[in-house]
Amino acid sequence: MRFLKFLVAIVMVVGVAAPLLAADSIAKLTLGDDQFIELHYLLQVQAYSLQQEGTTSTGDEEYWSKDTKLRRSRIIVKGQAAQNVEFFMETDAPNQEGNESKNLYTQDAYIDFTIAKELKIAFGHILLPFMHHDRQSAATLLCADYTAAVVPVGSNVWRDTGVEFRGLLFNGLVDYRVGAWDGQDRKLDTTTNTVVNEDDMPRITGRIQFNLKDAEDGFFYSGNYLGKKSVISFGAGLDYQPDAYDDGSDAKSYYAWTVDAYFDHPIGTNNALTLQAAYVYVKNSPFFDIDPATAGTQGAEKAKMFFAEGGFLINSTWQPVARFYYKDTESLAGDKNKVSEIAGGLNYYLKGHSANVKVEYAQELKDEADDYKNKRITIQCQIFI
Repeated sequence: MRFLKFLVAIVMVVGVAAPLLAADSIAKLTLGDDQFIELHYLLQVQAYSLQQEGTTSTGDEEYWSKDTKLRRSRIIVKGQAAQNVEFFMETDAPNQEGNESKNLYTQDAYIDFTIAKELKIAFGHILLPFMHHDRQSAATLLCADYTAAVVPVGSNVWRDTGVEFRGLLFNGLVDYRVGAWDGQDRKLDTTTNTVVNEDDMPRITGRIQFNLKDAEDGFFYSGNYLGKKSVISFGAGLDYQPDAYDDGSDAKSYYAWTVDAYFDHPIGTNNALTLQAAYVYVKNSPFFDIDPATAGTQGAEKAKMFFAEGGFLINSTWQPVARFYYKDTESLAGDKNKVSEIAGGLNYYLKGHSANVKVEYAQELKDEADDYKNKRITIQCQIFI
């Protein structure tokens, strides 16, 4: 009953807020001909129920937990400091649940210089340019959340600090994004006497994307253009750092690569079909942890992953969606695991990405490490202005 009451309450809040979200931002302050600053806000509230195994503290019987949390609460500041010099900063206080206290921190912060449409340079703490999926804005996702299980770039919520070069070539046919980042610093494992990244070399991450229709010219990609663009793209990404991985006796170079495809095309009036898929391979990663519950303990020696998602927008209002992922991993200790999951849901748009409600059911299909099959129901309400 508490779960149902919460659902009704957040739907009513989003419904009341929707008419107020017509502005492009909460506030915009113009300081001169070439200076301005804008304020935005993203809020995602989730109610979810997860099938749980009984424990000594909860009782031995299987049960369904019922919880609520703030999935994301982001204050976003963006603007222009001079002609062709823009900036972006956002905070986050994610996954606040119950009486838990979470720290507010800076998630993105960068200065963006435009030399030409073919060359833009960003300095700061940046979402790494590896996959189409990981470079998407959290405010414009197709499903209730990222398929985070198949994103290997790790670090601070897929961010790292460095410099990125990007641009659109040949009238938008080619989209390139490449940068150098801090990555894994030089360090000594006193147990094995192994020096990781002895020369303190930077991490190199980049992707190239070929656009057959509209180019995606924003800093962040969208996972769901709601019929406002026609995008057909194919991309490939690479993440590399020499001698960044400690295998217990020696330092080995880390690399990950991916190929992906994205399709988002209007179908008739106010309808659109959205599809996305990616394959990812990871070797000797200090950034990607096989099991988030043991994050930072040993990383992943090898991983092969695939994911796909799709949705069909109906009358700019309803959007059935589905997604699937498969992950085959091997730890440094030699432990192997194969996990796959399928999910389906329905999105309801009161005002596009500014106000919407998403419902999703996810079912784990295979887990060789544990016969227990996880099931999860998620209801998420979003406002973004």
